[in-house]
Amino acid sequence: VETPLRGVFYLRSPEDSKQIHAAGQGADAVLIGSSFIALESAAYLVANGAKSVTVLARDPVPFKALFGEEAGKAARRLHESKGVKFVIGELQSFASDAQGGLSGLKLKSGDTLPAQLCVVGIGSTPNTAFLPAVLLAGGKPGSPLVVGPDLRSPSDSNVFGAGDVLGYGHWQTAQTQGRLAARSMLGKP
Repeated sequence: VETPLRGVFYLRSPEDSKQIHAAGQGADAVLIGSSFIALESAAYLVANGAKSVTVLARDPVPFKALFGEEAGKAARRLHESKGVKFVIGELQSFASDAQGGLSGLKLKSGDTLPAQLCVVGIGSTPNTAFLPAVLLAGGKPGSPLVVGPDLRSPSDSNVFGAGDVLGYGHWQTAQTQGRLAARSMLGKP
């Protein structure tokens, strides 16, 4: 979903977060996807000056695959209680204004969501190309590394994993997993 259109952002760096904050002031914001990044951005924007905040998702229940339907519904209710709207659908294209800025998102359903700010939070693909396929979920390249509760691979006791390589794209999770993996490497529970 790469585009040179002004107003469309990916959150990959502290500089990106500053630009998103500035662009969100008084803007109609749409977050594509219901990932951690998208929902954290939605919560931030609704509390910090956005005119409106909408999450465009394919599934009505965020995080269902990771945490189950009940937890996903609770996360959605929490965001809705703060003013975040959810729209279920798929992006067809971006609409632009005369100055080359974002004016909306055209959906495959034919609807258009007004937006001057869009954050694309559609998740990530684990960078596991350097690992043997036998260590990966389903044995497929690009899939997450499979680990046990101690973050050690059941297929190779010398391989540990933490963070994005496991398919959990959230920095706090990666921090915690890094510490746990280090403790496992040292033989400490």
